[in-house]
Amino acid sequence: MNNYKVITLDNLEEATAQEVFNHIANHLVTQGVQAMNNESCCVNRSVQEDGTVLKCAAGSLITDEQYEKLEQNELGVG
Repeated sequence: MNNYKVITLDNLEEATAQEVFNHIANHLVTQGVQAMNNESCCVNRSVQEDGTVLKCAAGSLITDEQYEKLEQNELGVG
């Protein structure tokens, strides 16, 4: 089993570049497929017909709760 630190927007500033790399690499390898929309563009999050949630590299750093707030523009981003 891989021992790596889970990185989110909450602890991103405290993480080392290696920890961020390890988190994202583990996510992408475990997921095994790209998170893309119908136009073959990368997306932060894509819900498949079977309910599987795919996330891009950046999306892997966003928790479900944070994503909901982003969707509602409650994090003050943008």
